[in-house]
Amino acid sequence: MTKSSTHQMATEFGQVSGWSADAKKYPGSTVLNNALRAQSAKSRATVTAVLPFSGGVPGFMGKLTQRARLVVNGRPVETSSEVPGPAGTIELTAIVDIKAGDLVSVEAFSTGFTFAGSPSIISAGESTYVRIA
Repeated sequence: MTKSSTHQMATEFGQVSGWSADAKKYPGSTVLNNALRAQSAKSRATVTAVLPFSGGVPGFMGKLTQRARLVVNGRPVETSSEVPGPAGTIELTAIVDIKAGDLVSVEAFSTGFTFAGSPSIISAGESTYVRIA
């Protein structure tokens, strides 16, 4: 699935919204409640998320950082390290067993924009995606 709209990160982990199925590259793919629905089962599937972000402004004496995590059926399976700064890319990969119908989503947050700052925005477009391989 790819991002069809931007997403402003919250101050704690929250589901990233605004996704669309990438039916051109992955025919039959579907998105349900901002989660990629697995079409078939796969042992040791590689689940990947790439989340470019920008626009964050650290607040007074703040240190702007971003994190994300992959979630399968509501259970976190991989969490990124902190990515500092007002712009960058969070990349996550997890090896997990996937069953047909499993729902894969991503959660993210941005910290350090207190007092006069603003959180980072996850970009829309084909370069922002979640995939099961």
